[in-house]
Amino acid sequence: MEDFVSRLKMHMKERDVKQIDICRETGIPTSLMSNYLTDKKSPGLPNAIAIAGYFGMGLDDFLGIVKDEPKKKMYARNDLERRILEPLIRLF
Repeated sequence: MEDFVSRLKMHMKERDVKQIDICRETGIPTSLMSNYLTDKKSPGLPNAIAIAGYFGMGLDDFLGIVKDEPKKKMYARNDLERRILEPLIRLF
């Protein structure tokens, strides 16, 4: 996972967004946003969510967090089925 500042700068560049645009929309003071962009301060959860929301994302998507898919469950009714299914389960 990349840090917040690099992800924020990346999203701003990709969308040609200026600091003032985010501040106007989110209500975050420009001085505070400047501190975020220079890595002098880290945003608290409410501001981090607001910034991610500005870009139309949840915080996990904004930060590039990849969620593991849940493993598929297979149920065996008896010992023979279990011995047959266990090697198949390891493939997934």
